[in-house]
Amino acid sequence: MALPTRKRRSILFAGCKWPSSSKHKKRNRERTGTKKMKARIKQLKRTHAEISAQQKCIREGQREVQEKLKEIESECEKLRKEAKYICQESSGTQVRLNLLFQILKAREDHDMPRAANLIQSLRETMTQ
Repeated sequence: MALPTRKRRSILFAGCKWPSSSKHKKRNRERTGTKKMKARIKQLKRTHAEISAQQKCIREGQREVQEKLKEIESECEKLRKEAKYICQESSGTQVRLNLLFQILKAREDHDMPRAANLIQSLRETMTQ
C-alpha cells in the first residue's frame, strides 16, 4: 500500500526543511504583495487623475464665475450712475413743476410782481 506523496515526504524527511519550498512561498508572497501594491498604485494614479480633472474643471468654473461677477458689478455700477442721474433729473423737474404751479397760483391771485419773480427763478433754473 503506497502512501500519498505528501505523506511519504513527511515520513522520509521528517525534521528536514524544504528550503526551496519556503523560498518559493516567500517569493510568491512577495509577488502577490508586489502585484497588490502595483494594482493599488494604478488605482491611486487613476484616482489622482480623476481628482486633477475635477480640480481643473472647478478652477475653470471659478474663473467663469469671477468673470460673470465682474460683469455684474460693472453693470450694477452703471445702473447706480444711471439711477443717480435720473434722480437728479427728476428732482430738477420737480423744482420746475413747483415753480410753474406757484406762477399759476400767483396769476390766479392777480399777484403779478410775485409771478414775475417766479418766472425769473424758473428761467434761471432752466439755464442750469
